Formats: sequence, structure tokens, C-alpha cells
Amino acid sequence: MSEETHEDAEKQYWLALTDYLLVAQGLKAPEAIQFDLLPAPGDRSGLLRRLCKLDSDDIWKVTSSSAKREIQRAGEWQQAVDDLQEHWSACLITEVEREYEITVEELLERNLIEEKGYWYCCPFPSVYRVRNSTPSVQILGRTVPRGHEFVLEYGDDGAPSNFISAASFHKGADRKYCEDE
Repeated sequence: MSEETHEDAEKQYWLALTDYLLVAQGLKAPEAIQFDLLPAPGDRSGLLRRLCKLDSDDIWKVTSSSAKREIQRAGEWQQAVDDLQEHWSACLITEVEREYEITVEELLERNLIEEKGYWYCCPFPSVYRVRNSTPSVQILGRTVPRGHEFVLEYGDDGAPSNFISAASFHKGADRKYCEDE
């Protein structure tokens, strides 16, 4: 068998396996999966993937709206734009970030969590709190109890993200930009 034929067969195997896993997921929990057609980057096979805000080209895609207001009020808009462009150019979005954002969107829709503020580091994502009416939520395989806060700290310069949860985060004094390190 030629190397080209072998590579083609291997590619077809992985495509079929991916399709099988998506179908199995859909059969097991159809209400939990909403798919949109979106080819994966560099892939023209038309694989199904769940869309989320990370698919946007907007540099403010995960920045909290309260952070945006404070940045504008403080006259730091251009500095934030420069940092966000630098951040997203080096950021490798993995399935961890995608799962986090999709889960957060679903929890917000179900009114189980609320935005509490924003994280002090670029890209200044929202900090969320589990509502008092909710016993706990599951995020990235971890249980976050009632009243606790959580955030996904996106890694700088391609470093992995870090999920952080605590009873409460104290408000920091300043936002941290790249050159502040």
C-alpha cells in the first residue's frame, strides 16, 4: 500500500470516528447538544462543531462588559486593544476553553449563575457566582458550590488556561496589562 493511500485511509478513519462520537453523543443526550455546521480550521470536510463566542474574530469576545466600561472610563482603551490583539494572536484555543464558554452560556441561560465582576488579567473575562438558589454547578468536571465564584484565567503567550474557583474573589486595585508583568 502506498504511503499516500495509507494517509488517506487514516484520515478517513479519524473522520468516521469523529462522526460516530458526535452521533453517539447526540443519541445519549440530544437536549444537551446544539450543533451548527462549521468546518474546523483548515478542514473542508464539514464536521459539526458547537459554536460559541470563541469562534468570533472580535478581540473583546470574552471581555466582561463591566471591564469594557471601566477601561473606557479610565482612558485605557487603546492599551486594552493592543493587549487583546497580542493576547489572541498568541492564544491557542483548546477544547477546555470551548467547553468552559459553552457551559457558562448554558448556565447563564438557565439562570443558575450570575456575572459578579471581571478578572484583573487580560483578556478581563467575567467572574461568575453560583446563585444562592442553586446548590452547585459542574464546570470542567469540577463542582462549584452555591455562592462560590469562578473564572477561567486565559493563559498568556500560549500558556494553558487555568480554572479558578473560590468562596469569593476580592476586588483588585488595577487591571493587569501585558507590559505590567
